[in-house]
Amino acid sequence: MLPATGRLVIPRGTREHFVPDGVPIDMRNLDAAKIAAARNALRCAEIAELRRATREPMSWSRFWKNLTGAFPRTSLRIPTNPIEAEKKFCP
Repeated sequence: MLPATGRLVIPRGTREHFVPDGVPIDMRNLDAAKIAAARNALRCAEIAELRRATREPMSWSRFWKNLTGAFPRTSLRIPTNPIEAEKKFCP
């Protein structure tokens, strides 16, 4: 939901673990270290493969990779803190 202020507001009852209820997400106040860590984590092996699995065009090769990699990707847990995600997935 985007109110007249142009800020994204998380509705009550959703994502309590991520952002407290009713707190707007202000994109101007993001931490540069967290942004860099998130960008780096997206390029690390397991997260990069998850992104390829959902973004590449479907082919027989991609189908087979998705089929054989479904279980490991289903159990993949990415921390909400980008610095922790980078530490976990990037050697």
